[in-house]
Amino acid sequence: MSFSKSLAWTLFVVGLIGTWVGVYTLGVETVVFGLIMSSISGLVLLHMRAEAMGRLDHSPRTYSRLA
Repeated sequence: MSFSKSLAWTLFVVGLIGTWVGVYTLGVETVVFGLIMSSISGLVLLHMRAEAMGRLDHSPRTYSRLA
C-alpha cells in the first residue's frame, strides 16, 4: 500500500472517530470537522480506486498559466 493511500485511510478513520467523539460530547465543531475530513478523504480514496481500475472518463486536469 502506498503512503498516500495509507494517509487517506488514516484520515478517513480519524474523521469517523472524531465525528463519534463530537456526537458523544455534543461538540458541533468537532462533528463538522470530522465529517469534512472523512468525506474528503473518502472522495480521495474513491478517486484512487478509479485510477487504479482505469475507470476515469477523463485525464487529470492540468492547469496552465495564462499569458
